[in-house]
Amino acid sequence: MRKKSVPQKLADKMQIPKDLAYQEPVLTMIGQRELCVENYKCIRYYTGSCIVLLTKNGKLKLEGDRLSIQSYDNEEIRITGIIFRLEFIG
Repeated sequence: MRKKSVPQKLADKMQIPKDLAYQEPVLTMIGQRELCVENYKCIRYYTGSCIVLLTKNGKLKLEGDRLSIQSYDNEEIRITGIIFRLEFIG
């Protein structure tokens, strides 16, 4: 088990939500047709069958059919289509 850093320990003691404290991506999936990703950094690759997002911990790769980015801003991205696979790389 990895030891926690001082900021991580402090965030745990202060009961700050982990997604805010560690800036980890938060994925909310609605069935197989919609995915919202919070705390992503940027879009690295985008086609109708594959989308790759850069996160703090590496890349998030989505594979599917008719994938489309419905909305995005600095905090969150919403992807629709038929999602076959999610993969964390790195």
